[in-house]
Amino acid sequence: MSKGSAPKAPDPVVTAAAQTQSNKDTATANAGLNRIDQFTPYGSSTYQITGNNPDGTPKYQQTVSLSPQEQQLFDKYTQGQNVLSDTGLQSLGQVQSTYANKFDPSQFGASQQQAQDAAYNQQKQYLDPQYQQLGDSLDAKLANQGLQVGDAAYDTSQKNFANQRQQAYESARTSAIGQGNQEQQALFGQGLTQYNQPLNTYNALMTGAQVQNPTFSGIPGVSQANTDVAGITNAGFQNQMARYNAQNAGINNLFSLGGQLGAAAILA
Repeated sequence: MSKGSAPKAPDPVVTAAAQTQSNKDTATANAGLNRIDQFTPYGSSTYQITGNNPDGTPKYQQTVSLSPQEQQLFDKYTQGQNVLSDTGLQSLGQVQSTYANKFDPSQFGASQQQAQDAAYNQQKQYLDPQYQQLGDSLDAKLANQGLQVGDAAYDTSQKNFANQRQQAYESARTSAIGQGNQEQQALFGQGLTQYNQPLNTYNALMTGAQVQNPTFSGIPGVSQANTDVAGITNAGFQNQMARYNAQNAGINNLFSLGGQLGAAAILA
């Protein structure tokens, strides 16, 4: 009885090539399962195969299309944006002309002084008659008390009145300076805004709201596991070796049993 030949071990190169092809087939299947066309009221997203990659797998192209209504809005927006851009470019000359001369804050100094003087004179027109009346009343009061220039009480009263009057006018001047500064800041802001107006106009013309592409819901990914070709091949080889070893073990047992029987016959 022949023992037969042992099974031939798998070729690792062939096994690796088969595993690689299986991986590519699985990846191709997963790609096809996950490329789902979607359609919404605002547009669509579709896929198509346009050829093959260098490794032979399919090459996909995704196309996002707007609905007819959204496409019309997009075309109008693009047309309008082009017109605004042309207008903006035409305004660059004015921007260059404006910024050829630097902004001069000193031009508002005279306006500041004028505002301070105007605010002070406005308060002074109330203070002058008020303190004129107060001065006349003080003179009459001191005269009725029989006080004259040179008397201590007279001089003290006049000095206190003069100090009070001076403080009132100084307070009016301080208030006027504050009002003048506020006016100067307001004029400065207006002047700066006017100075930057050509640039602001240009930026406004060149900037517009963008048309939004339609949005699509997420697709649950499908991921099919690769087939373990190498593992299956190896398991098959191991099964063949197990059967081969089992067969050889049976033949060896028969030969051993035959030898035992022959020896027994000789002894008998």
